[in-house]
Amino acid sequence: MNLTPEQKARVDIDAALVAAGWTLQNRGAINLAAGPGVAVREAKMAKGHGFADWLPFVYVSTGVETRFINGPTPFPMATSDFFRPDYRSAREAFLAAARGAGTRLSSHVLPDRRGPAGEPPAIDAAALGPAEPESLLLLISGTHGVEGLAGSCC
Repeated sequence: MNLTPEQKARVDIDAALVAAGWTLQNRGAINLAAGPGVAVREAKMAKGHGFADWLPFVYVSTGVETRFINGPTPFPMATSDFFRPDYRSAREAFLAAARGAGTRLSSHVLPDRRGPAGEPPAIDAAALGPAEPESLLLLISGTHGVEGLAGSCC
């Protein structure tokens, strides 16, 4: 099959996105929870603005705040730069970041459960500030589903 230059470019760009860790979605079957970085092909833009060849959606985290964005980024991003490939390494990264921030860390292992690789999962808590605060902000991430990916961004 002979491809036009534009069709060949689309094939090459799709391959580059997949190699960088992106999950590709077609606009008729979008599942933004399919991975930490999703690129939607031929995404329909606001009225009068046509279509985007690829519209990226990604979770971006500072470690304090996490946002789901689809705007331009000032640097190329492979999802592997932000998200760990498995539970064990995501947990290790969280624990290292928490220790590095000087938090009070506690871990609660769930011995009667098993994670994807057979490891016992844990609930890890990191606390900043006074032990007896007048008020507090509680952030929970990594409990299940797509928010687990945002929580593993260290």
